[in-house]
Amino acid sequence: MIADRIRQARLASGLSLEQLSKQLVRSGIQITKAGLSNYERGKRQPAPGILRGLSKALGVAPTYFICEPGVTIEWLAFRSTKRLGKKRVEEIKACAHLAADRAMALFDLMPVASLVEFPKRRRVDTLEEADRSAADLRSAWEMGEAPVECLCQTAEDHGAVVVAFQREASTAFDGLSGTINGQRPLLTINTAMPTDRLRFNLAHEIGHVLMNSEDLSEKEGELLAHRFASSLLVPPSVVKQELGERRHALSFEELAILKRKHGMSMAAWMYAARAHGIITQNCYRSLFVEFGRRGWRRQEPVEYDGKEQPNRFRQLTLRALAEDLIGWDKAEELCPEISEARPRDTADVPVMNAALLRTFPGDLRDRVLQEVAEVAAHDYETDSDLTDFEAFGEGDIHEEQE
Repeated sequence: MIADRIRQARLASGLSLEQLSKQLVRSGIQITKAGLSNYERGKRQPAPGILRGLSKALGVAPTYFICEPGVTIEWLAFRSTKRLGKKRVEEIKACAHLAADRAMALFDLMPVASLVEFPKRRRVDTLEEADRSAADLRSAWEMGEAPVECLCQTAEDHGAVVVAFQREASTAFDGLSGTINGQRPLLTINTAMPTDRLRFNLAHEIGHVLMNSEDLSEKEGELLAHRFASSLLVPPSVVKQELGERRHALSFEELAILKRKHGMSMAAWMYAARAHGIITQNCYRSLFVEFGRRGWRRQEPVEYDGKEQPNRFRQLTLRALAEDLIGWDKAEELCPEISEARPRDTADVPVMNAALLRTFPGDLRDRVLQEVAEVAAHDYETDSDLTDFEAFGEGDIHEEQE
């Protein structure tokens, strides 16, 4: 068990065995790449001091290595290009698994926040059934037909664990989906993507969670998930309302406006227009060729100015802190990025005074004085209590002298 947990934590951190070895050596722990490999293969058991060093280097609690895994994950779909590589696939899965561990530990602390409100998975074989699945989800979540403001938070609010993978700006990875303990959706997204593409990828992975198309080919399953994503972001009735029942052509400027309004890419709008019979296959092909000729397949000419970032587990961690369910050390174990919100411990910070300041080197003293001056200037600009007073005028002085 310890071997598996060490390997999982290392993969989730994005470190190779050699990189981890060098990091540990710099911290005073002498261990080779081969030594770490022996730990991961279960050939040797690390001493407690080594485990403490590993926990610090990999950003997990020391108990992580000796606790039984709290979750099991069934992976449903992984979408990427072939150039992603096996190691990066393992890294993304390990990162998602670690996030699921932390999320379920947080739900154990706060059962009131642990509801899962996703419809049951069902068999889907046709594009029309994919449309109905998307419509049923919108109905279950009471979304109506309005544009989706933030799909990440909508999925989180209904019980999904959404993981943001943002280790590098790569378009090789699109999305990963699975279920935690056979029930809770686990959705991993690449936040290096443009927001409109991220939204479509997230909707696509939600489709894999809700639609069982395992007897179909991988290509057919992906087509169903694409159709589901398109209909979840913009229902077919809204597509026809925006574009009309039948069109001989579409304007790229028109599609740019709709992208900004609904948060679905121009390319996805062309796909939806063809899918729902608004334009012919020939029209779609001509649009797609021209779209590519202009270089817009890689980068569309307009951006969708929306926000898609999972926030629920940071918010729940802060809530657990406020309710004294956990302390800061546990909070950082569950949600490492929360460290930036931790109040600074000022107990051992000396009070600044002129005598102490004179002991500083010249460049440091100048920097401290500059920072203090900037803070003071900001306070006087923003704090009315420091400026709303009546100054003495010449008349006051003369009157006092009389």
